Amino acid sequence: MRWKPLIFGRNTIVETLEIRFLSDWHIGEGSGQPGHIDKLVRRHPQDGLPYVPAKTITGIWRDACEQVAAGLDFGNANGPWQAWVTVLFGNQPTQIGRPEQPKKEYREMLSDISPQSACLTIRAARFPNSLRQQLAGCPPLKESLTFIKPGIRIDPKTGQAIDGHLHFDEIVRAGAILESPIYIEGTFTQTQQQVAYALLWAGAKAVARLGGKRRRGLGRCQFKFNAISKEDALNILKQNDVPTCPEPSLDKVHQFTSHDSASQTDDWVQVPLHLTLKTPVIVPQGEAGNLVKSLDYIPGTHLLGAVTKLLRQSTKVDLFSYVAKGDIQVSHAYQEVSNTRGLPVPKALFYEKYDNSGQVYNRLMKIQGYAEKAAQLKQHREGYIITFDKPIGEKQHLQGLFTTPLQLTTHSTIEDNSGRPAQERDGVFIFEAIKTGTRLQSVLKMRKFIADKLKAANENWWEVLNANIRVGKSKKDDYGWVSLKAEHCQQTPTLPTQSPDKQLTVWLCTDLLLRDARLRPSTDLADLQKELEKQLGVELRTRKENDDTLSALIRTNRTEGWHQRWGQPRPSYIGLVAGSCIVFECQSGRLEPKQLQALMRRGLGERRAEGFGEVRFNPPLLMQALSELPRLEANNFLLTIKQRRKTELAMTSDSQAFVKILETAAWREDIRRAAVAISVNTKIRRQTFDWRADKPPNNQLGALRTVLNQMQTLGDKPYVLGWLDHLCGTANRKDKWTDKGLKIVYAFLKEPQLIWDELQKSTHQSGLKHLFPTLRTEAKASLEKELWAEAVRTLFAVAIRYEKRERDF
Repeated sequence: MRWKPLIFGRNTIVETLEIRFLSDWHIGEGSGQPGHIDKLVRRHPQDGLPYVPAKTITGIWRDACEQVAAGLDFGNANGPWQAWVTVLFGNQPTQIGRPEQPKKEYREMLSDISPQSACLTIRAARFPNSLRQQLAGCPPLKESLTFIKPGIRIDPKTGQAIDGHLHFDEIVRAGAILESPIYIEGTFTQTQQQVAYALLWAGAKAVARLGGKRRRGLGRCQFKFNAISKEDALNILKQNDVPTCPEPSLDKVHQFTSHDSASQTDDWVQVPLHLTLKTPVIVPQGEAGNLVKSLDYIPGTHLLGAVTKLLRQSTKVDLFSYVAKGDIQVSHAYQEVSNTRGLPVPKALFYEKYDNSGQVYNRLMKIQGYAEKAAQLKQHREGYIITFDKPIGEKQHLQGLFTTPLQLTTHSTIEDNSGRPAQERDGVFIFEAIKTGTRLQSVLKMRKFIADKLKAANENWWEVLNANIRVGKSKKDDYGWVSLKAEHCQQTPTLPTQSPDKQLTVWLCTDLLLRDARLRPSTDLADLQKELEKQLGVELRTRKENDDTLSALIRTNRTEGWHQRWGQPRPSYIGLVAGSCIVFECQSGRLEPKQLQALMRRGLGERRAEGFGEVRFNPPLLMQALSELPRLEANNFLLTIKQRRKTELAMTSDSQAFVKILETAAWREDIRRAAVAISVNTKIRRQTFDWRADKPPNNQLGALRTVLNQMQTLGDKPYVLGWLDHLCGTANRKDKWTDKGLKIVYAFLKEPQLIWDELQKSTHQSGLKHLFPTLRTEAKASLEKELWAEAVRTLFAVAIRYEKRERDF
C-alpha cells in the first residue's frame, strides 16, 4: 500500500516494510498483571492490537545492515558501506569506543561529538488497515490474537526447574503480517537511491528474529523490502566502486533585511491550527534518574520551523526576517477543549483544601468573608481552563480544570555484542509523553502585509498547512507524529478586557523572557514593570498587598532545548512561568485600550515568534472574586482518533490466511467453553446424554472416551461406529446403557450438524454470547467440517470428567 508522506514531501521517498512472523512472538510492554500474567504484549494505543514498535525495527534492521556493511567492507570500520549505514540510520556517539575512564569524563568526551541525523524514518509495524477494521468489529477474534504461555527457569547446574520461577507470558500467534511505513529524506540521485535500497534490502534479508525469547524459538520472522528487485540489489552489492554518500543538505545562511514600512502597523491576522497526535509526543523537560520527563504542551519553538518551511516551499516567500523580528508568531499548542484553545490556569486561583464542592477563589480580588474562613486555601498550579468573555456581573461558570493526559513507556538499550539490555549504561529507560489522540490547538499570527504577500503567491496559502509533521524527541520512530489542520485566515479578534481606572492586571499565558539593564535574563518584577511602562507610555507600580488580597503570584522557570542544525544544546531560557499574575497601579498617564490590544496581539519580551510572551490584560476571569462560581468537575480530556470505517476494505490472501488461524483458535476456545457450560450443570448434562446416576457405569464411559480419542478427523468416524455396533451386539454391555443414550451417541456421529446445534443451544441457556465468530466468507462451513471431530471429542471428554467427579463425591 502507499502511505501519505509524513513531512514536507518534496525530497521524501515513501516505501513499505513488510514483517511476516513465522513463529509465535512477544514484544513486551515491560509490565504484567499481578497474579495473572507476568509479561504483557505491547499493544497499540489506538486499536489495542499487538504491534512492533519502530525502535525495535530500527535497532534490529540497523544491526543487520551493519553486519552486511562489515562484510562488504572486509571489516573496515571506516569503509564506504559503513558510511552508508551512518547516512541512513545516523551515527551513535555513545557507541564510539568503549570507555575505560570514569562515566563523567566519558560523557564530556561525547559532548564534543555532534550527532548526525538519520535520513531514514521508520514507523511502527501494524496490521494492515483492512484487517484492523475487521478485528475492531469482532472482539472474540481480537482476543484470540494472543494466548498465555507458561514457562519455567532451569538451574544451569542441575538441569532442574528452580522453585518459585514459574511464569506466564502473553504471546502473539504465528502467521501475522505487519506493515511499517518508512520515509527516506534527503537529496539523492537515482544511483544513490538504488544504493540505499540495495543496502536496506540486504539488511532486511539478514534479519531472522526479533522480540523477546528470540533465542528460544519465538520471534522468527522475515523482513520484506520490495523497493528494489533481487537482481538489481545483488548487482549493486557486487560493485567494487561504491557511489559516494549524499552530502548533508544545509540551509543557506539567512541575512536580515529591513522591514517594509507596513510592518509598523498593528494589523494582524491569524490562522488557528488544530493538532491531533497520531503517536505520543515527547517534549523534553528534564531527566529524573532513568525517566525522561515531558512537557504537557508543544512549545511554538517546535512548530515554527515546520510551519514556515511548509509556507516557504509553497509560496517561495522568504519569511526568515519576519520571524526573526517577531512579525510571524506560532503560539504554544495547548490542550483543546470544546474546539477552544485552553490557557494555563492563573496562579491567582485558589481552592479550599479537602473541599470537593468546586468553589474557586481569586486572590487578586477581595473575597467577602475571607478573614472569617477557617479553611486553608491552596493554589491551582497545573492544568488548563477556558476563559470566559462575558462582562462582570453576568452569571457564568468556569469551564473546568483540565489536565493533558500523559503516558509512560518503557524502553531498553540493547548491547550490540550480547543482544541483551545494557546493564552498565542506562539499559532501561522510561519516556513520558503526551498520549496518542490528544488534541491541541495553536495559533499562527502574522502582520497583515505578510499575509497579503502569501496570498499573492497562493490564494489559499493556509491550506498547505494541512499536513503531517514531526515534533519532539525520538520523532523518527515511535514518537512525534502530529496531524496539522489549519482553519481559514481571519482577522485577529479583539481580546476581552475590563478597564478599571488606574489598574492593570497581567496574566501570562506563556513563559515571559525578559532582560535587565545588563542584558542578563531576568525574572525581576521591576524589569517587567519597566518593559510595560516602555510599551504603554505610563508609569506603574505594583499594587500594595494586604491580608485580603495579593498582588503578585509568580513562579520562575528554566527551559532547556536542543538545536538540531547545530547539533548542540540551546542556551537556557529563564523567565516568568505561564500562569503568573501581577496587578499594577497606574501612577501617571492613561491606559489606552488600543495600546493594550496592540500589545496583546504582538506579545511581550523576547522570542515572541516561538510563542513566548503571550499576555492578557485585565481579563474578565481575574476581575471578579469568583467565590460564587462553582468549578466544573475536572477530568482528563482525551479525544481518541476515530477509526475510518466508511468502507470495508478487502483483505489480502495473506490476511485471510492469518484470520483463519484466529478463527480456528477462537472456535477451539469456544468449543471448550461450551462443553464446560453443558457439563457443569448436572441436570443439563444428564438430559443431553440421557445418563443416570449409575448408567452407564464409569468403565463404559472411560471406554467411550478412549475410542473417541482415536477420532482425529471426520474420516475416522467409521472406527467409532464399528465400536458402537460391537457394543450393541453384546448384550451384557448394551444393558449398561439406556436405549436413548446409545441413540444420542449414534446421532452425534451420524449427524455432523447436531454437535454445533447442541453447543449453541446449551450455551445460550448458560449466558455465553458471540460464540464461533468468523470474518471470512463461507468460513463457517469449512470450520465446522474441520473441527467436527475435535468438538465431539471435547464435549464427551468434558462431560465424562464432570460425571465421574460427581459420582466419586
